[in-house]
Amino acid sequence: MRDAVISSGARCAPLVLAATRTRGLRLHAFPDERAAGFRALGIAKFTRRPAVLICTSGTAGANYHPAVIEARMAHVPLIVLTADRPPELRGTGAPQTIDQVELYGGHVLRSWDLDPPSAQDDGLRWTEIAAEAVALCRRDPVGPVHLNIPFREPLLPACERIDELDRSARDAGDTRLRAHEAINPGCNWEDPVRSIRDTARGIIVCGADDGQDAFLPALEKLARLTGFPVFADPISRVRFSAPDGLPVISHYDLTLLNRECAEQLRPELIIRFGGLPTSKRLNEWMAATPPVGCICIDSHSEIADPYGVATHKAVSDLADACNGLCEQLAGHKAGTDFAEAWQLADQRVRAILDSAAGEREDLFEGDLAAHVMDQTPARSVVFLSSSLPIRLVDSYAGARSGRLRVMANRGANGIDGVVSTAAGAASVSPDPVVLLIGDIAFLYDLNALATVSRERLNLKIVLINNDGGGIFSFLPLSEHADVFETLVAMPHGLVFTKAAEMFGITHVSVSTMPEFDRRFSSLMSAPGPAIIEVATSRSRTLEFTRAIQRRISEAGLLA
Repeated sequence: MRDAVISSGARCAPLVLAATRTRGLRLHAFPDERAAGFRALGIAKFTRRPAVLICTSGTAGANYHPAVIEARMAHVPLIVLTADRPPELRGTGAPQTIDQVELYGGHVLRSWDLDPPSAQDDGLRWTEIAAEAVALCRRDPVGPVHLNIPFREPLLPACERIDELDRSARDAGDTRLRAHEAINPGCNWEDPVRSIRDTARGIIVCGADDGQDAFLPALEKLARLTGFPVFADPISRVRFSAPDGLPVISHYDLTLLNRECAEQLRPELIIRFGGLPTSKRLNEWMAATPPVGCICIDSHSEIADPYGVATHKAVSDLADACNGLCEQLAGHKAGTDFAEAWQLADQRVRAILDSAAGEREDLFEGDLAAHVMDQTPARSVVFLSSSLPIRLVDSYAGARSGRLRVMANRGANGIDGVVSTAAGAASVSPDPVVLLIGDIAFLYDLNALATVSRERLNLKIVLINNDGGGIFSFLPLSEHADVFETLVAMPHGLVFTKAAEMFGITHVSVSTMPEFDRRFSSLMSAPGPAIIEVATSRSRTLEFTRAIQRRISEAGLLA
């Protein structure tokens, strides 16, 4: 562990003191526990190490709950330490005392309710539990753990006693941690490999993953051996870090609107790496006529398959699984006709998008998303907010090389804590972080700007302000005008210039694509945080989207 996020209080004083005295531990202080939870989530997502959360007793720990849920569903390692009143004060009406035992229910892998420390403790039992907690949150299925730690007064022992406890914990920690490590097996199936050899109509789908760079060359080799096109989700490590020559399909979500493509380019076999793709249209298409085989490989044992299409599942490091399949396919000579047909359709959809962009005068949110992904410098981090931003990128942004790392909170898919999570990544990333976010999600987490400003994080926020919940315009409920605007879209009428001014963050407003391109390039080359607020229209976005979808659905995309 390298990072602890602290929301201080009186009861957690022993934990705060322990954190400050732990060598090599970076400390992040937040008065708001909800934002602190998402800050730790962002740190852990970026570093792939457990981040520690520390708070006082009472409702403080309850405010971690949204981030804990996201960590559980997105397989992010967190260690939550909630200080508590001692057992004799529970249920007595003592102030700042609630029932904290198993506070997070099934949203943590395990919860411990420890005994209060006493002057007779040697610290070893706590060390054993700590080692078990760290190991558990790191092994499959990766996720959060909770330690509820009651303290009696006096809250701090004598200084010499603390030194003694520090020494005993350090001596015991390493050996106990190693005892709990686990190794996931790779995959080695004869039937799936035989299916791959027997079909030329297969696709490789790359969903969300937190794998290493070794996956990319392994995937390139597998695509060459199978001849299968690669459908790359925005938060896979493939879409925006594609090796040259990899047959990446970017616009599958829009291409599937074309009935001819959806029917004639249906696969007989699917190999899926990582989590469930963002595109609902893609998932439903794969499930509509189940293929002969669907091989799902993920680094987590809780392999997502809500549509019930998987015929084989494996828990493995993605690069290891990919290399293993390549070894078993050695010497296989695959055809490329199916991949080339998909690539042609993808290119024609791209041409339609480019043509439509040249015909518009007003700024379109889909163009904005594509420009953000095209113009963010290589090796940067891009964080995509849930709801509309990630869907805009999925539909409109083409593949690119240059190694962008793309992240999102797609476990529970919530819009709470997005700024805090991106700030968490920015606090530990050596490279710039770009956040693409909508106005409602930004408003939810406005308080996160306080620490972004104080720490001068290199976080560039591209804020799409369409005055309300833009994604709801695409739902049938939008046709009910009497309730839609006030109760669903909920326009707020706000611009965020004053908020940026209050937090001392650079802010610019733009309303055209050329202006955005110029401002974005300038701000990316400057240090520190900045907000680029882009004013758009929900009604115009809906109009442009429907026009593009009609053109694609009616076009001849196949040779």
